Amino acid sequence: MNVDDIHVWWAVAFALVGRLLDLGSTWLQTPSLRLEGNALVRRFGWPCAWASVLLALAGFISPGLGIVVAVMSCCAAASNIQGALIVNYLCGEHAFSALMAQHAKPLNLRRSLRDTLLLALPMLLVGVALMVTRDRPLDTVAGCIGLGIVTYVLGVSVHRTLGLVRRYRRERVRGRLMERPTA
Repeated sequence: MNVDDIHVWWAVAFALVGRLLDLGSTWLQTPSLRLEGNALVRRFGWPCAWASVLLALAGFISPGLGIVVAVMSCCAAASNIQGALIVNYLCGEHAFSALMAQHAKPLNLRRSLRDTLLLALPMLLVGVALMVTRDRPLDTVAGCIGLGIVTYVLGVSVHRTLGLVRRYRRERVRGRLMERPTA
């Protein structure tokens, strides 16, 4: 199916529902945004999170962009819902955050970055596979879905990497780093 076959309003509606699912699932997992992975949203709070709903307007620019935003947002919502089930089942947002801080092992940056890449690889491959099925992938719905998956994976990977680097720097200052394993 070509992207041109999708009406602009449907693309905006898909993107809007995706953004609302992401926000709703974020609230389920971390109402105070203490566990939020996006540093900007964590810093500036819910007004910044709600401003992200404006991404749904990308569907007016191109129905393909609306699909990309919808897929990216739905992937984020699925991840948030999974996290919310764990956090809320265990003890709640604040207690979970304290528990993680209390039991966190000293950081090995190289291993943590490797794990971040390994976590991203399966979904990245699915997204790329959907994108390379045609000569002009962004003209097809499958290509736009693939780009949405790739965008989500890259966004999460960048956020996690930046968070790991920040944590590494803090621990280096505190002298809590794991010694490098000898081979």
